Amino acid sequence: MRRPRLTRTSLRLWIVVTILLLSAAAATSTAFVAYQIQSDDVRERFTTWSSLSFAADLNHLATTDQASSNWERAWQVDDFLSSRYGVQFALYDFGEGSRARPRPAEDAYPADSAIAGFAPIEVPVAVMDRALATPAFAGVTPAHLPGPNSTYVVLGGLLRPGLVLVEFYDARDVDTELAGLRSTLTWLAAGIAATGVLIGLLVAALVNRPIKAVTKAAHRLGAGELDVRLRAVGTSETADLAHSFNRMADRVRDAITQLRAKEKQQRQLLADVAHDLRTPLATILAAAEAVGQLPVHAQARALHLLTERTRRLATLVDDLLEISRLDAGVAELHRDRVDLGDLVISAADLVAPSSEVQVTGTATLQADPRRVFAIVSNLIDNALRHGAPPVDIRITASPDEVSIRCQDSGPGVPEESLATLFDRFVRADRGREASGGSGLGLAIAQANARLHGGRITVANTPDGACFTVVLPVIAE
Repeated sequence: MRRPRLTRTSLRLWIVVTILLLSAAAATSTAFVAYQIQSDDVRERFTTWSSLSFAADLNHLATTDQASSNWERAWQVDDFLSSRYGVQFALYDFGEGSRARPRPAEDAYPADSAIAGFAPIEVPVAVMDRALATPAFAGVTPAHLPGPNSTYVVLGGLLRPGLVLVEFYDARDVDTELAGLRSTLTWLAAGIAATGVLIGLLVAALVNRPIKAVTKAAHRLGAGELDVRLRAVGTSETADLAHSFNRMADRVRDAITQLRAKEKQQRQLLADVAHDLRTPLATILAAAEAVGQLPVHAQARALHLLTERTRRLATLVDDLLEISRLDAGVAELHRDRVDLGDLVISAADLVAPSSEVQVTGTATLQADPRRVFAIVSNLIDNALRHGAPPVDIRITASPDEVSIRCQDSGPGVPEESLATLFDRFVRADRGREASGGSGLGLAIAQANARLHGGRITVANTPDGACFTVVLPVIAE
């Protein structure tokens, strides 16, 4: 099952659907508002025209009234209005003996209650009462009433006492015009929605293109192409995405490079440990097997060799255990007040009991005495093994840090070895057996210095190699 394909399709679909919904909402709202405005305007114009037309008819008929009775007047009105197109009328006689009566249950005047003309719909009592109160030459109030096939604008007015003229203006043409407007706006909205779909597809393609590029680059990066990068142009979100991917790729490349280097270092570490363990073990095994067969005067030498190799083996094991604790992050720091002058002298007396080490200066600080002692001891031992005596150690202090400078009188460190001197099992002279060291001393010293928040640096001087330990001053 290819989830990434579904994800890309989903993103494209969401973009298209979102733009479609926005376009449809905007088009529908615009069409609705436009229709309402146009509909109101058209109906208002039709109502205004109907009102003016009715007022003109009513006033004309009122000024030409010469009939002696309502029936005679009805014939005159019928003769005048019968030729009018789009207008239907009805005359209602409310004089004595009139047939016009509202239906008690429906409160409306039926169409057959008119004495002349034809009423397409029943006239409500409220409309008739308003007509009875509207004399000729007075303003009329139109009423919009639904019919069986269309809407009518109904206007009524009083021609003479007891005789009411009601005109019915058929709004069918207006309804047809509005229906055409609705159809036009509907198609327009559909066109806008279709355009929105096209725009959505275009936008989705534009948005999906950099995402596809990132996905492709991510697959290539995952396949091991650590140099793959994206082209970032401008300051847009896409450029930010490209920059972020490139930074991530740089970190991944650096991390993998470091892991490969660590893996190589671990393989070298295993080889070195195996070598350093095998050599003293082989010597111990050979001496142990031969000690019983040697003459008495040679047994002492064999026992001395056994003791020396066993001590070297114990030192290597102790160093390996210390390195493992430092790597695991379980090494503990027990700070106490330390007099560096006394501590350095004690370390020098232990490593070089002769007067090959000169110590000047002193300082006090809060530190782990055992670990600082290990740092100094390793530096003195390294100076005597790989450099040459005399070894000059100077202690200086400032308000923020304390420095221990260890200067030997040897040839210095080869330039190609300076960068890896504090790595494990690294010896600048590569003389493993001649030096007798484990190759872990400087690595342990650097780790202990960093555990204190300090550091060890090395540089060559005209007099030899110079190691400088810098430890921060911690308030008591």
